[in-house]
Amino acid sequence: MYDAASFTIGPPPPRLERRALEQAYEALPIAQRKSAVEETLRAAERGERSLDGLLAAWRDDDVAGALWAEIYPGENAALWLPQLAVDAPRQLGDTLLAQALSWLKARHVDLVQSLLATDVGEDAERLQRAGFEHSCDLLYLASSAEPFPASALAAELVFEPVRPDQHDDLARLVEQTYEQTLDCPALDGGRDGRQALAGYRATCRDDLSHWYIVRHRQERIGCLLLGHDVSASTWELIYMGIVPAARGRGWGLEVVRHAQSLVAQAKAERLVLAVDAANEPALRIYAAAGFAAWDKRSVFLKWLSTDRPSSDGNLPKPLC
Repeated sequence: MYDAASFTIGPPPPRLERRALEQAYEALPIAQRKSAVEETLRAAERGERSLDGLLAAWRDDDVAGALWAEIYPGENAALWLPQLAVDAPRQLGDTLLAQALSWLKARHVDLVQSLLATDVGEDAERLQRAGFEHSCDLLYLASSAEPFPASALAAELVFEPVRPDQHDDLARLVEQTYEQTLDCPALDGGRDGRQALAGYRATCRDDLSHWYIVRHRQERIGCLLLGHDVSASTWELIYMGIVPAARGRGWGLEVVRHAQSLVAQAKAERLVLAVDAANEPALRIYAAAGFAAWDKRSVFLKWLSTDRPSSDGNLPKPLC
């Protein structure tokens, strides 16, 4: 057992970056961990990803703990919780977390999110000591392409592809769909539409070819934002929302079924999404469309800005 004061804490030197990444990804299954380390290092070599958010506690060539923080568009960041070696001092975890939050605040990040398997236990307590709050639980749902409709079913709705000159309009529409939402209501007042769209764009890797404004008799009643993985075998329902005045008419299910028809036409294998586990109306829609849960995460949030927005709205759902 080492004394915490005997370690250097900060960005690891180049010779220890691989070891620090391995430690930061310690919570992953070993095969997934190796893949994540290699992919991260290759992306950093190509200039596609920065290792600036990697922090470690080390002495000589011994890495006792590490964490990984990534800044996303929209002034928010995701934080992998500190992972410590078996014989490392436990207080190193709090020290690493505090340094990561200071690093993020200095880079003008407003909001930090961390996802845990549960809202209790040592990791949850560490986040709460650092000022994080448990905001909601996310269910990750998936539906296979087998029962998807082969063509569009939404006879009453028109799905208009978003043009480049419509992004300001889309941002305002997204803000309207956040009003009175039951999806993560504890996050009210978080982001404006432009910040939300910046995050959604990053999730799509800037492929906006399947972003739609949804209309009924020329009136804009909602939006549908879809993306897919590199292989295009899995599509993601990144966001769909209906404005308050148009809710309760069954259009949410029509939008989801339309998304499934697009996946079927692309000959992809499945459609995935994340939803607040307490949002019963949304869960009923997804169940009716054939979705089933495959994972669950507890969302912890911490605001770093002192002027948290107070407008009515909602944060985009965290994704992983």
